[in-house]
Amino acid sequence: MKQVSTLFVSVFLLSLLIACDRQESMPSGPDTTPPLPPVDLIVFDARDGSVLLLWSSNREGDLAGYRIYRTVEMQPDSFWIVGEANETAFVDEGLDYDTTYLYAVTAFDRSGNESDRSNVLSAQPINVFPPRQPRDTRVQAHNREDGVFISLQWDVNTEGDLKGYYVYRSLDPDVRIEARFLLDSTFSTAYRDTMGMEVGRSLYYRITALDKGQLESTPTPVQWDRPLAQPILASPADGSLAPAFPTFRWRPVPDASNYAVFVSTSRFSSEIWSTTLGDTTVVYGGPFLTAGITYYWKVGTITNTPWDPNSLSDVWSFRRE
Repeated sequence: MKQVSTLFVSVFLLSLLIACDRQESMPSGPDTTPPLPPVDLIVFDARDGSVLLLWSSNREGDLAGYRIYRTVEMQPDSFWIVGEANETAFVDEGLDYDTTYLYAVTAFDRSGNESDRSNVLSAQPINVFPPRQPRDTRVQAHNREDGVFISLQWDVNTEGDLKGYYVYRSLDPDVRIEARFLLDSTFSTAYRDTMGMEVGRSLYYRITALDKGQLESTPTPVQWDRPLAQPILASPADGSLAPAFPTFRWRPVPDASNYAVFVSTSRFSSEIWSTTLGDTTVVYGGPFLTAGITYYWKVGTITNTPWDPNSLSDVWSFRRE
């Protein structure tokens, strides 16, 4: 029993000594140790006003990210931060084609400690390729209360050196990428053409993208539309009584591919039913109409975009009999 007690006391004292030693070896106070500088920095690509940098990942457990520094060749001692990254890659965009840039990267931890800079590399993002062709172009003519016009829309280009877009127009399908066909330039991806609009006249369009070095993309395929005449309503007559399921009729509009019919409880909104069809007669198929309530209806013509009528009729009212 005495030997066991002696062994217990010895183990207890040894554990205290280990604990004391461990406490003395544990760091105390704030973390002031910075990460190691990033290594293997390379310029993976440099062209068209953009520079892509890559480097190897740091292994510190408390790493928070990286800071990317840039300067120009004429000022090698004046680096400034151009961005931060959580990954080991960074794209610097919107640069001058003819300038040589110097880059370095640092690592920083969650305590705010920042490493020394990595190796310094140079890059000149010369202009090599034109922008890509604009995508998903939509052309839609309108003859409505807000005027006669043709609206154009397309998806945004993502090139860092994008300057804008050119809109080309012609009165026939032969839309050439020449100055005489150039209608306008824009940085937006939406354009409203109001110049020389005539109901029934077709206009044809192509779009190109332009970079800051004046390189132009291939043009979009030709797209076209024409403002159509407004539909003329026939029945039920404006202000008349109508049955529970009225039949709507209107005159045909030349060149309309389809028609959209709208029924609402207000002259300007509160739509309760709509349908699209190729005929000029349709039986109401919406919610039950209440006797004595005034309802409103109108018809739109469809050419290119089913959900965006080309032209709209006047608004007529009727009451359920």
